[in-house]
Amino acid sequence: HILKGNSEDSLGGVFVLWDARGQQELEQAVLKAERLAIMGQLAAIALHEVRNPLSAIKGFLQLLKRELEDVRQLEYVEVMLDALDRVNNLITNYLRLAKPGIPERQFCDLEELIRDLISLYDVEFKSKGISFLFSCHSGLPPVYLDREQFHQVVVNILKNAVEVTPSGGEICIGIEYLKEKDMALLFVRDTGIGISEEALPRIFDPFFTTREKGTGLGLHVCREIVMNHGGEIRIANNFGRGCTVTVTIPCHKK
Repeated sequence: HILKGNSEDSLGGVFVLWDARGQQELEQAVLKAERLAIMGQLAAIALHEVRNPLSAIKGFLQLLKRELEDVRQLEYVEVMLDALDRVNNLITNYLRLAKPGIPERQFCDLEELIRDLISLYDVEFKSKGISFLFSCHSGLPPVYLDREQFHQVVVNILKNAVEVTPSGGEICIGIEYLKEKDMALLFVRDTGIGISEEALPRIFDPFFTTREKGTGLGLHVCREIVMNHGGEIRIANNFGRGCTVTVTIPCHKK
């Protein structure tokens, strides 16, 4: 910038320099985020289309399984069906992660919801020799949540608890009312092997799993759903054996 006096004579100039790296890095970060968003949308569309042929394959394999009841090759069909279930679970969890959806919340009886889910696992509890305990706070008000999404959360937690609890073990489910915070607290406590101290900080990371057949997306999706409800989910090892998953959720509109 040229500095001039009253007679338009040049008195000097000012030369300004600044570091533009920060702005450039920000622009690059925005471009990268846009590319990732587009890639995520394309992946979700592609995976949605992949599910259709997978469903057809699974349907015909199930029909074939009935025809091969006493044939040695039945074992091959069962392996293929198991593999298809794993792929379908991965796709389902990815699609929930890519598009979890805004919760369509309404007032819900949490005790009724949990009892309905427990009934689904009753046969599995008995077949594995797992003892089961359920308790609910008598003064619990209706909880403001998306029933279908919260159903996914509890199913995932219960499924994990059943898988890690050995025969002769115990699973406890409890619901408490935190009156001062106007929050419902749900906990699921198992007597499995617990979680290693190295794995515990990463337990909600996408694609991180401690199980051979796990996808590593289930708990991450659970956390996204709970957070979208204004709640919180935590996992901690018990003092004795196993671990406890704790979910807190608002009872009224926030």
